[in-house]
This record gives sequence, structure tokens and C-alpha cells, in this order.
Amino acid sequence: MTRQKNKKSSPAYELLSLVWEHAPSETGRSNQSMRKAMDLAITAGFPFVLDDFARAMENFRGSRWFDAEGFYSRAVTAGNLSAAQSYEAWWGRGPFIADDVHSSGGTTQKRGRLAVGSVFPWQGASVTVTSFSSDGKYLTACAYHERKNDDDYSKKVANRFTITRDGIREERAAGRSRTRLFERLGKLTAGSSRSQQAFRTATLRRLKRLGIACEEDWHKMPVAMLREVTAKIEKESKL
Repeated sequence: MTRQKNKKSSPAYELLSLVWEHAPSETGRSNQSMRKAMDLAITAGFPFVLDDFARAMENFRGSRWFDAEGFYSRAVTAGNLSAAQSYEAWWGRGPFIADDVHSSGGTTQKRGRLAVGSVFPWQGASVTVTSFSSDGKYLTACAYHERKNDDDYSKKVANRFTITRDGIREERAAGRSRTRLFERLGKLTAGSSRSQQAFRTATLRRLKRLGIACEEDWHKMPVAMLREVTAKIEKESKL
């Protein structure tokens, strides 16, 4: 194997070059070694440059050992931004960024990239990213039925969503609106006087008739409906 040299090579590419040059020539072993080297470069936080994934695919026969979305998921989980950006440049896919992202590695970000295995809130449900479209325009995410008991390890899909970047931006804005409206409602129903307690009880009953029994239900409802309900309650609170 011939080591690919470049004066501007990144530490990540240098590691791949060394393994490519010195790994055993048997196809199976060399593929495994290259895959492990890429994993190490990603998870150890080695800096990448934008064309590293493209060069690795071309110069190191990446089609034989690339773990594609697996590499991207590990880059996102490890917080290796340069590796994630290099992957995106190679694949020709921009990032999908959402709020309250839980990665497959157990980390949580208030706002972060989505990868296969990422969990995030969507339209009132907790969904898991399962794939990206080949053209990079949308991702697929699934909500699953709750486990029946501790011994139930099945994952049955409750809902499957096709999600675009515009959709994520719109849902983020809707989420902020729901939160503001919920806070307004909280102020309207606060207080300890008898009349305030009676008003709060009546408000809770009204919300329950609309299918809103808790804050989680509130965040599942259309923003337009919540605005209308909040406005009516505000008006009644002034009577």
C-alpha cells in the first residue's frame, strides 16, 4: 500500500494514511483496520478538514470499509464537529439541527445535529431518527409504542414522520409559541384566593374537555387552537 501524502493533511487523515500504509494487505483485515482507524479519529476528537472523507473514499478504497451513517452518528455523539462537517461535505448533505437532541451515546444537547439514532421531540412525541433520504432533503423518524412491561423489548412503530429542515424550523417556532402560551396560562390561573382557585378549577376542566390533561398534551396541540383558548381564558379572567 502506498501512503497518500499531502502537506496540508489533517491529523485524522494522517492517521488513516499510516494505517493504510502499515496494515496487513489481506482485504478483510485491512478493511477492519481502516474502519477502526476512522472510528478512533472521530471519537478521539482528531481534527478533520472538509475534504477528508472524500479523500479517504477515493485514496483508501473507502467503499470497502466506510460505515457511512455510522461514522456520522459517532461524530455527532462525540461532538467532533469537524468530522461531521467533513462527512456532510462528502455526502453533499447539509445538517439537520433540532432542539433537545438526545444522542445514541446518551448525551443531550439543547440544540444539535441529528443523526441516525438521535431522539428529539416532534409534534408532541419523542421520535428517533432512522434514516436520511439519498438526496439529503429529508429524514425519517419514528415514534414507538411504550413497552408493555420490563420484559418487553419489542419496538413497534406508532407513527412514522418525514421531516424536512423547513419543517424542523417551523416546529421549533411552534414549540416556542406553545411554551409562551403555557406560561401566560400559568399566570392567569395563579393565586390562592377562593375565586382564583375556582377559576383555575374551571380552566382545568375546560382544557380537559379539549383533550389537554397535562403539559405534554398542551405541546401536542395546534398553536392556533391554543392561542384561541388562551385568549378566551384571558378575557374571562377580567370579568
